[in-house]
Order: sequence, then C-alpha cells, then structure tokens
Amino acid sequence: MNRSVDQILADHENLIKKCIRLLPSENILSPSAKKALISDVSGRYHVKFYGGKEFIMELVEQVTRLAKQVFHAEHAFVTPLSGNLSVLATLFAFTKVGDKVAMVSTNAGYPLNLEFYKRARVALPFDEVQFNLDSQATFEMIDKEKPRLIYLGTSFILHPIPDITQIINLMHEHDGIVVYDGSHVLGLIAGGQFQDPLGAGVDVLIGSTHKSFFGPQGGVILTNSSKMQKKLAITASADPESSVVLVDNPHPGRIAALGIALEEMVDHGERYALQVVSNARALQSALLETSLNDQIAGMMQGPTDSHQVCIRVGNGNDGMSIMKKLENQGILCDAGVRMGTAEATRIGYIDDDMRQVGQWIGTILDPGVKKEKLNRIQRGIKEMVQAHQEIVL
Repeated sequence: MNRSVDQILADHENLIKKCIRLLPSENILSPSAKKALISDVSGRYHVKFYGGKEFIMELVEQVTRLAKQVFHAEHAFVTPLSGNLSVLATLFAFTKVGDKVAMVSTNAGYPLNLEFYKRARVALPFDEVQFNLDSQATFEMIDKEKPRLIYLGTSFILHPIPDITQIINLMHEHDGIVVYDGSHVLGLIAGGQFQDPLGAGVDVLIGSTHKSFFGPQGGVILTNSSKMQKKLAITASADPESSVVLVDNPHPGRIAALGIALEEMVDHGERYALQVVSNARALQSALLETSLNDQIAGMMQGPTDSHQVCIRVGNGNDGMSIMKKLENQGILCDAGVRMGTAEATRIGYIDDDMRQVGQWIGTILDPGVKKEKLNRIQRGIKEMVQAHQEIVL
C-alpha cells in the first residue's frame, strides 16, 4: 500500500531523532534558517522583471555581502544551487573544450564526468597512506601536463592541502588557474580553523553550504580577483539580462536561509569550528584505542584537522557492511566509512561524548561482540541522543 508523503516524512524525522548523526556531508539548520527556507520568498523570483521584488533583490545583495564578510573575499556568488554547480560554473568560466583539468580520482572523492564536457582529465596524485595530495608528484604533474585548471579538494579531507603556495605558484607560471573546493571544510574555513585558501592565494574558493557549514543545501563561489569575478558572472549569475548559463532562479528561500546561517557564523563561527575539530579528534583518539586502530586513516600527519575521521576499508562491500552495522545500532556514517562531527557539535556533543561514541563504534564492529553488550550500547546511545536534541551552536 502506498503511504502518504506526510507519513514518510514523519518516519524519517523519527529515525533521525533516534540516531547519533556522524554523516560528514550533512548538517542541521537552525530554527531561524528553517523558517527562512520555507518563507514566502521560497516561491518567488528575484529579478526586477517581476513586480514586488524590491526586498528580495535587497536580500540577495545582503547575503552576498555577508558571504564576502565571513570568507574575507572581494567577490561572492550565492546563486549556485549546489556545490556541483559551483564546480561547473568555474569549469565553464575558465576552460574550453579540450583543455586539461586536474583533480583527484573518483575513488578519492571527485566523481565529476569531465569527459562528458569534453575536457581532458589529469589525475591529481593522492597519497592513500598520507591521505592527502602527494606534493612532489603534484609538482611533477603540473610541469609535465600544464593543466589549464586544477581543483584542490577531495571528499576525504583530514588535513590541509600541503605545499599549497608552491602549487599555486607553479600553476600561475603556466598561466593555470587554481580552484580550491572547500565543500567539506567550508564551515571550518569560515570559523578560521582550517587552511585559508583565499589568503594562501588561490584564484577561487568554492563549496557546498550544508556540510561543515550549517546552511541549506546549495553552493557558493568566492574570489579576490576582479578578472575571475567577471568571467564567473557569465556562468554563475542568475540574471536573465546577462544570458543565463547554469542558474535561472537561484531559489530566494535558499539564499535567505544561507543568509541566516552566515549571520550565525559571524556570531559564533569560531567557537563552533573549534569544537567541531576538537570533537573529531576526540572521536579519532577513542577509535585508536580500539581494534580499529590500524584502520584509522591519515594518522601519519597527526590527528585530524577537519570534521572528518575516516576508517580504511577493503574492496567490495566492506564499507557498506560497516555502515549498516552501525546504522542498526543507531549510529549514522556513510559507506566510505567517513565520520563527521559537524552536526553532532551543533546539538551539543562535546569531547567526552565523542570519546564514548568512538568506544561504542569499536565494540559494535568487533566480530566477537556479544548481544548483551550490543544491547547495553543501544541503551547508552538512546540516552545520549535524548540528551542532545536542541541546537546549541
């Protein structure tokens, strides 16, 4: 029997409220941001062609100003409907058919189908031991291939991109462009607790606004270059008079919610970002004390610097199996076995909580664990979840 949409949504809400949410690609909106997302502007357009748009146009301008303030950028576009559209906006703005574009592999977290857009993909060397870019191999690749555009970013990001200044300088020597995809760490960048890409000299910073950054699903593009801004205005603007390329209606409700999140970031972004990283390190530290210790990724560079903790998995369905085991006990991660602390931090989890969660994860994934112990863990998870329901950061 088909169920109503209301019933499905209610079941989803009920499930989420019973789980410890460690999904690194997701976050939670504040009540104020949710209110903005479903406000009247969510069903409206934003250009002067339509009547009654005075305040919506002011809204877009104000949120753009807030984005520039938070990220210390000269120019900002809040029009992209997703991080992926931010990628495409930069791709189309700075490259043409046949150009070489460097990015990490799909396995390292960049599944964009460049061939579909008739650009030549060049592998950006990813060291699976360091769990980061291989700097020397990257320098050699740039000298050999001379890509027109390089995307610095990955879905598995535990530490800042190494030797970023040298990468930028090498690319600029070859008239190349550097785009930093900060989708996962955007909230940490905003809170001043991660690498500062624009400060380091990248040409453009892009990202998703709903991962470590606690806004609505969407994208943002930032640059300090007027030259880059003019090119991006062609692909990223949502102005019919400028000939639309990727975005016609940027969804003003989304922009309003992003604006609220940006205001919240101004108020307590540093405190939030500090706790996110502290929580991730506490989770990682606890996992290192379990039988999973030799599977914890990125430790050659020390404790995680981001919201992520990653467990190395084998081939096949290992990651999916681990995800399902944890989900059955009320802990949510993904099939890459990436765990993120951004959403948990928002609802008040602190270091001690995350250490306990890490111990539980180690026990749940122990092949010899007894059912009685799992039952005790389930009770503990239930108590912990009930104690963390309201947003505090």
